Amino acid sequence: LPGGVIALVGPTGVLHQGAFGSADLERGLPMTTDHVFQIGSISKVFTALTVTELAWRGLLSLDEPITDLLPWLALGPEAARPTVRELLSHMGGLVMGADFPPDDLAQAWRLRDTVVAPHPTRFHYSNVGFMLLGLGASARAGRPWPELVREILLEPLGMTRSVASVTEAD
Repeated sequence: LPGGVIALVGPTGVLHQGAFGSADLERGLPMTTDHVFQIGSISKVFTALTVTELAWRGLLSLDEPITDLLPWLALGPEAARPTVRELLSHMGGLVMGADFPPDDLAQAWRLRDTVVAPHPTRFHYSNVGFMLLGLGASARAGRPWPELVREILLEPLGMTRSVASVTEAD
């Protein structure tokens, strides 16, 4: 681990924060508390909360198939149509997900050869399932996913320095 940032947070706010190590070993840049990090799979909690709020608002149903939100989504031949609820609980039958496709739409396109069993009975952690949830919610709301997460989740929580999508520019 070349470096990192630690923050201790309590009911009154940040109690202590500190950085250690290097942000860039090649250039010898030290880590600071202002560096930006991607949060990885913790973002699935953000997705679940945002999608659930959209369901509460009546914009989508937890029991509708993801293909209703994304009519262009072509799952493999004779594939089941996993619901929003099934994808939220990692029970949608989609077990794949990869970092190598260039973006979310490319990953969705890659699903065209996937066979999804109807009503899976096993939990399979699925990155691609949550990616589809973000795409579907964005399509239904007619707004970019990062904007929805900011409005529905980050701003009400006072997370003014957080963003829903970290880019190379960040």
